[in-house]
Amino acid sequence: MSEQTPTPTPPPDYDNRRALRQQLRAARREAFGGSSSAAIVVGVVLLLIGAVYLLQNTGAVNFAPANWWALFILIPAVASFESARRLSQSGEKRLARAARSSLMVGGILTLVAAAFLLDMNWTFVGPILIILAGLGLIANYLLPVKE
Repeated sequence: MSEQTPTPTPPPDYDNRRALRQQLRAARREAFGGSSSAAIVVGVVLLLIGAVYLLQNTGAVNFAPANWWALFILIPAVASFESARRLSQSGEKRLARAARSSLMVGGILTLVAAAFLLDMNWTFVGPILIILAGLGLIANYLLPVKE
């Protein structure tokens, strides 16, 4: 019997792997509109929430809603609106299905945040949310798909 020795594998080419990773990152950045503008918007929202909270703790501002934490629900809402804006940059009159969906999600999250912040009665808010979700789904089904 002859023993076969495994052939040594060449060491991985780290320079090519690194270049490939950089190309993939550049492609992702380009697909998401160059720089991540949603990250900037979310960062500004967090900065404003933190500033108001700091001013409230120092006594400079007396803005203390009972459900202040609901402001954090606005972060994904703003990100959804930003996503819809980015998706609708094609210049055509009709919105793409993904842009319509992002608008629907942003609107629903904004309504939920407003309901918590303004202490709205959930007896009415709950059915309105369900109706809005249904209208959004029907609109996405009936309106033509834009690729």
